[in-house]
Amino acid sequence: MDALSLDQFATFAVVAEEGSFAAAARRLGRAQSAITYAIQKLEAQTGAPLFDRSAYRPQLTEAGRALLPHAKRILTDVASYRRHAKAMAAGVEAEIRIMLPDVMPRATLVAALAELRSHYPPVQLRIATGSGWQALRELDAGRIDLAVVLDHIELPQWFERKPSTKLQLVVAASPQHPLTAVPAPIPPEILADHLQIVVSSRSEADDATDHGVVATNRWYTTDYPTKRALLLAGLGWGSMPIHLIEADIRTNRLASLTVQSWDGAATPPELPLVVGTHANRFHGPATRLLARLLALAV
Repeated sequence: MDALSLDQFATFAVVAEEGSFAAAARRLGRAQSAITYAIQKLEAQTGAPLFDRSAYRPQLTEAGRALLPHAKRILTDVASYRRHAKAMAAGVEAEIRIMLPDVMPRATLVAALAELRSHYPPVQLRIATGSGWQALRELDAGRIDLAVVLDHIELPQWFERKPSTKLQLVVAASPQHPLTAVPAPIPPEILADHLQIVVSSRSEADDATDHGVVATNRWYTTDYPTKRALLLAGLGWGSMPIHLIEADIRTNRLASLTVQSWDGAATPPELPLVVGTHANRFHGPATRLLARLLALAV
């Protein structure tokens, strides 16, 4: 079967779809004799008939039914190969590596990636989650191409940034927590008496100012899912992006707390996200598009 060709596989698939050699010839713009010859040659090389020609219309044989999916898969793979090769020749990257915070709204991410795929279907993605400091280290080392970070850490000059989604914070605790019995708005001195759950990476805790941290006793965790679990268990109170606990508040698993002040403001602030690339490196059109799409989520 060394002489098998894509033309034979394509002809095989079209004859099966059209149900006749004549219809396949019209669709392919070729003489019916050429279609018949291509199928005969494929059958000879396969070692088995692919169509039963005893009836008015050719019918797939058992071998034909078994081998048709393989022929279609080969055609699909070759078409994908050609699209990928064409994109690479045009300067489109083969892969984009991105790092996001675990607090990134997934609906925002999915919408951006769906749009990216509609423009550049061959591009592969590698998506990782990590803290802002980790994302900056990976970006500077060239191990990722694009990073989304919370805009509350000092960003280096080489970080070419675009504003993205803003996350609304809400102060929450378990409905069984003592703070839920305190009349609103809750003053800072009462909040300070209760364990506060804070999200911060090790480097952020060591090197940055704690924003919105008022409690004398506090627990640090590096991710929001752990913080949510601790809040649900009634172990403390803390601020959370509203999109992560909307369902918990709606089902009374968590209670929203009204506080008197938050870092001098009447309400918890919004947490801005920024998307960025390394200004000193070249980025292909797919990476640039994804950065724009994530920035459009403002």
